[in-house]
Amino acid sequence: MKRFTNNFGVCIIKLTYGNEVVAMDCITKKHLTTISKIFTAFDKDKDMKDLLLDVCTVKELEAIYQRLRVAQMLRLGLSFNQIETKTGISSTTITRVSKALKNGKGYNKAFDKYNLSINVDV
Repeated sequence: MKRFTNNFGVCIIKLTYGNEVVAMDCITKKHLTTISKIFTAFDKDKDMKDLLLDVCTVKELEAIYQRLRVAQMLRLGLSFNQIETKTGISSTTITRVSKALKNGKGYNKAFDKYNLSINVDV
């Protein structure tokens, strides 16, 4: 998958056939900005938890946590096989997180700029 930004917003190409894009998910810049402003407006942990529990399903929240956990494990140098064996997380998810670590900005900012750390029991 490849992420790109255009005048419309942020898009992720999900499927191509030859040089043709067959499937793509997009979010407008306005929507992404609105969501970001809402999440950064909270200064109390409990209030943010309440919002997350209202907006996301438990399964979605768990998926977010698992992706952050995978990112931490990759940064610690664990191989895809080690992560998959230890966690049961699919190789597809591990690959997606790995690509985001290499090509994206969010995970690296979370870990480097904001000193995020997740105990992964390595």
